[in-house]
Amino acid sequence: MKNTLKIGQLDRRIQVVALSHTTTTTGSTSTADTVVANLWAKAIDVNGTEEEDGKVFALAVRKYVIRYNATIAASGERMWIIDGTDRYNIHSIALKGRKQYLILNTSKKE
Repeated sequence: MKNTLKIGQLDRRIQVVALSHTTTTTGSTSTADTVVANLWAKAIDVNGTEEEDGKVFALAVRKYVIRYNATIAASGERMWIIDGTDRYNIHSIALKGRKQYLILNTSKKE
């Protein structure tokens, strides 16, 4: 099987972020964004449209290809991506090769 992805194509710097819950000294809980990883990625735009009640909405869908990361592979659906000033929800994760790359299917967070 020929691998067509070259490491030089991972030219976009992204952050994978998760929500963490902490308990304060008073016993209340607070939430904060925690950076899981700073990664190089290849962004593939897969834009489309969706119709609802006769109205057409533009979808900002993007795939990110990153090097394999065990933490993201295990629980990436509960994380999101920060790409510049944009935030993308991770909907699904596909494995490419045997622990070589991950393909993250995302949509823009509103």
